[in-house]
Parts: sequence; structure tokens; C-alpha cells
Amino acid sequence: MHAGTESIEAAPAATRRCLDRFFAWGSAPTVDAYCALFARDGTLLDADMDRPIGGEAIRESITRVLRLLPDFRFAPRRVLAQGPHAFVLAANRATLGDRALAWDAVYALTLDGDRIGAGRRYYDQAALLTGVDSFVLDDAPGVNGVPRPGEPCDPGAIDPVARAAAWNAGDFGALRRALGPVRLHLAGLGRPVESDREVAAALAAFAARSDGLSVRPGAVVRDAGGTAIEWVGTIGRGPAARRFALVELCTPLRERCEWRLLFNTMGL
Repeated sequence: MHAGTESIEAAPAATRRCLDRFFAWGSAPTVDAYCALFARDGTLLDADMDRPIGGEAIRESITRVLRLLPDFRFAPRRVLAQGPHAFVLAANRATLGDRALAWDAVYALTLDGDRIGAGRRYYDQAALLTGVDSFVLDDAPGVNGVPRPGEPCDPGAIDPVARAAAWNAGDFGALRRALGPVRLHLAGLGRPVESDREVAAALAAFAARSDGLSVRPGAVVRDAGGTAIEWVGTIGRGPAARRFALVELCTPLRERCEWRLLFNTMGL
């Protein structure tokens, strides 16, 4: 068993079969085995897609990926599963030309039996393609007067309705306060941050480029390993509004919450 995947022992047998098959594919990817992961009417939504694809389009997509990255591999680092939903935090690696690539992704899966009914990939294409951070930290005083966080909270106590209101109000301070002390992993930033100043600066950088953000909760999973929420909606205003989605992964550590916000910064 991979470290961080212990929670799947309590998952239904169909979920375990699907994830075992998915992890085996990650260690030895082929086009046929990837297509076999999906249910007959299964769909895939990649980080840069506006709408999901299915059938032959999935085969064409993974064929392009493995042709471009023939040594692609991934290993699961953390899995949260509940009901028909599973979130897999994975460490990915590949070589593009003479560049060695390593990046994190969250694979959000909604199952149909022991196959994938709807798969969504969350990772930052901009950082992957350019090798440069999308966000630069400065000495910004904070977001909406973010105070020093209080006591660590239970990620399982997160209220998606209240959290949606905070996201849509741009109240990054409320989002942070609900988690207590955090170690923030923000898409577009190449390292995690923990200090009050750096967390506030990272959130301020995201806030400055997320005007018009409007999201609603999609798949939500709570298990012993933490809480994962998929947020789906739009970013921008009026004619400039476009689809935007992110995954928020909150897992308890001894003295703080590990807070991951994973999305595609391309175009922000």
C-alpha cells in the first residue's frame, strides 16, 4: 500500500478495485489500460478543457499525452474517498525533451461501479509548461485584515455552504481563519508557506487575480484523512467570465492544517 492511502481500506470494494487499477496504471501507463479505467459512458475533464470529453476523444487525449511524455508516471500521496467520490493527490513525473518535470495533481473521480464515471484533473499547466511561478510574494499586509490564526480546527467540521459564501465574497481571511494555523500549498507558487506574513501574501496574490470568482461546491469528501471540496464556477466578469474550478484539500497535521488549493493558473 502507498503511504497516505490507508483510508481506502474502509472504502467500498468497487472503489478499492477502481483505485488499485488506477494506481497500477500510474506505474506503467498504456493507452488501452487508461481507456479501460472508464465506464462505457465515462468522461474526462482536463485542466484546460471547458467541457468533458468521452469515448474516442479520451483515447485520443491520452495518446497525445503519452506520445509527448512517454516516461510519465505517478504515485499516489494521499487519497480521500467517500460514497461515489474519490480525490487522489498524486506526485507526477515525466521528461519533456531535456527537461525533467515533477508536479502535483489532484485527480477527482466520480465512480460508476468500479470504473470512472467522471474524471477531472487538477494541476497547474502554466507552472508545468514554463517552470516559473505564477504568483510572486510581496510584503502585502494581508487579505481583508487576516489576523493571526487561532487554534487548529477539525477539517471535517468545514461547512461547504459557509465556505462557498466566503469564496464568492473574496473573503480569503475567513477561508483561512476557519482552518487555524496552516501550511498553504497554492497553485502557481513553487513552495509551501506557513508564516502569517507569507500565507497572507500568497492569498493576496491569488485574490488580486481572481476578480469575479463565483463557485459552488461539486464533489465533497470527508474521511479520516481530511476534507476535499471541488469548487466549480466562473472567474471574471461579464463577457470576460470563463469557466474556473479548483480543488481544496484540507488535511490535519500535528500543529496545523495542510491546506492545498490546486487549479490551473493559465490565463489568470
